[in-house]
Amino acid sequence: MEDERARQESSQDGSPQSTAERPKQANKPKKEGKDFWDKFSTISTLLSTILIAAVGGYVGHRFEEQQAEEQKKIQETQAVAQLMPFLTGKDQQQKRTAFIAIKALGNTKLMIDIASSDPQSPGAREALRDVEFHAPLQSDRELAVYVLRNFEFAIACDLPFQEVALQHPIDFSDQSCGMYGNPSSTALRIQNLIKNNFCATTDFTDVSTSDFSALQQQVDSKGILGDTSQIPVDRRPFKHVLKDVGEGSAVRFTGYIMDAHYSNLGKGESVNCKSAGPEANDIHISLANKADESDLCQSITAEISPHMRPEGWEPAALARQAEGKVLVRIGGQLMYDAGHRPCSDGFRRPPQRLSTWEIHPVYSIEICRNAQQGKCPADGWKPLAPPPTQ
Repeated sequence: MEDERARQESSQDGSPQSTAERPKQANKPKKEGKDFWDKFSTISTLLSTILIAAVGGYVGHRFEEQQAEEQKKIQETQAVAQLMPFLTGKDQQQKRTAFIAIKALGNTKLMIDIASSDPQSPGAREALRDVEFHAPLQSDRELAVYVLRNFEFAIACDLPFQEVALQHPIDFSDQSCGMYGNPSSTALRIQNLIKNNFCATTDFTDVSTSDFSALQQQVDSKGILGDTSQIPVDRRPFKHVLKDVGEGSAVRFTGYIMDAHYSNLGKGESVNCKSAGPEANDIHISLANKADESDLCQSITAEISPHMRPEGWEPAALARQAEGKVLVRIGGQLMYDAGHRPCSDGFRRPPQRLSTWEIHPVYSIEICRNAQQGKCPADGWKPLAPPPTQ
């Protein structure tokens, strides 16, 4: 009976065939594991071979590049050595040709570096200007401007009045003056460069005399007192002073000319390298919001730089607008001239003004001859120095 029961249990648990298959099922994971590691070993060997080949190729390529770079440096050194007699000679045409030859080697920076060592040379300056205006790389053009601006008029943008610009000796000649002028201190050097900023765009924000008063109040509240001996090096307090308007903003004032004259004709100004004469000095304009204003302490100041100044912006033309009480609109860069102080209780020292904030330099001058009660029709504004007709 027990034997019979055992056979039944055996029959219920599985047939002899299923029992025989159990060892095979137990061995199956071992076979799959072996296959995985075989495949992994094969793939690893393949990847290692590819990686070694790639690294070897990269190292070989870098070695070839370094060899080429070394060879290029040798060629450049040899070329400069052969051109040195022309680079140091007095023949400016030969000097300029030598600089062009160096540039042709494909190293514009090398040419700029060599030219910057002798920037007073006309040949060197012409080569730098060639890079400034014609180099394909923006970085090379900016580097040339950086070098040139120390010695002559060089800006990184188109002039706002490009169509009517007129070249003067202070711009490109033996009498040229750099964008920093002739400063006696770092602070003055920085302020002079700001005075020569022609790149604030012409998207003007209209400002009034009340805005200039508010700007002055903000500066006064910071305890900044205008004086040539106290010009600050840090110009950040002058940024975004009023309604996101501050130094470097493009602004425009509408009003009337009270006075216009050349500044410091005798001794000149630092920003213009202390040069004497009308062509090398700023034109100071006193502006008011009323045609009959007579108190200069109620005026705001605009300064026309001598750099590339149009002929139609000279004092004689401005005086005619003042005499005729013509409504004018003057746009340019807003800057804080820390070398001056405005009128205040008991202080009326020249140049008298409402605020030390100026439009400097001037970018545009427009006039309106048919204004009514201080208002000009939309189509009434005309440039004081119109571009030449085609």
